[in-house]
Amino acid sequence: DRGVMTAFMQALGFTAQQGGWEKR
Repeated sequence: DRGVMTAFMQALGFTAQQGGWEKR
């Protein structure tokens, strides 16, 4: 389901930010 994928991607992105993945 596209909605599930979107939610999953958002969850991964949020987790990545929490982990400092977005830091550059």
